[in-house]
Amino acid sequence: MIETLLRLDTNLFLFLNRALANPVFDWLMPILSNRLWLIPLSCLCLVLLIRGHKRERLAVILTILVIAIADPLGARVIRPLVKRPRPSRTVENARVLGKKGGKYGFPSNHAANVTGVMVILSFFYRRWKYWFCLLAVLVGFSRIYLGVHYPGDVVAGMGMGVALSCILLLGWLSLANHYAKRGNKIFCLTN
Repeated sequence: MIETLLRLDTNLFLFLNRALANPVFDWLMPILSNRLWLIPLSCLCLVLLIRGHKRERLAVILTILVIAIADPLGARVIRPLVKRPRPSRTVENARVLGKKGGKYGFPSNHAANVTGVMVILSFFYRRWKYWFCLLAVLVGFSRIYLGVHYPGDVVAGMGMGVALSCILLLGWLSLANHYAKRGNKIFCLTN
């Protein structure tokens, strides 16, 4: 059963990585996966923490928390346990655009982080939820297209991001309800 799933994952990887190759994706996908996005996003988060309203501050805090949990959980706990090599290191005819990445790739931390952030932002800014979802899917796809993750790595990362962000949101809602019942609205979005 596991061997069948791994073979399907490899075949899907080869299709997404090789059959969909084109100059537009060759240009766009490295941009979507580039960590340089963190610089302007960090500046925006800092501005929102300082000048934002309660909603913006809470969204930023939960966003920071989901990344602070997901990133080390994936990289330092799950990857060393699962030890699934990246396709860039094991699939002979993989197209690798850029760096090969570390030794192991399950789960995709890019997918976990971006999906976790997108779930939190979708909760607070529902009008934009489809755009947030599209961005998470594009970043996940970019990891496969660039040759550094299998589709299963990306799906697992996305699942981890969704789970962690939902846990954080439920924790915040529980705190808000707990304090609101006692007349303290410190965690509530409305006064």
